[in-house]
Amino acid sequence: MLRIRREQLDALGLARREAFIDRLAEKLRRHWASECEGLDAPALRERIGDAIDRAAKYELRAEVDVARYLNITFALGPRFDEDPRYPWARAILEEEAFTPAKKVDRLCALTAEALTKKEA
Repeated sequence: MLRIRREQLDALGLARREAFIDRLAEKLRRHWASECEGLDAPALRERIGDAIDRAAKYELRAEVDVARYLNITFALGPRFDEDPRYPWARAILEEEAFTPAKKVDRLCALTAEALTKKEA
């Protein structure tokens, strides 16, 4: 029987996380170029890692949900969920009746509304 030790599983998880961060960093540099301009590679990776950890706190673990959450952090700020300007964000993220995908869908819709109001 094949046995995988906990350390091996942890190493696999870390490698998967690092690959995900690499993919996200590449996309962010393309789609959020001006926001990424002042961030060197380690700073961008740290910001992405922080967003991944914050998303997980709200049960957002699927890559698509985390990527969308990360986009919101670039639109509203890295700690938008604690920002008093966006009280709706934390309420959505903590809503137990919502699936992770529903949380992100609502966040995206309200983020778009907030940005539209900000531009007006």
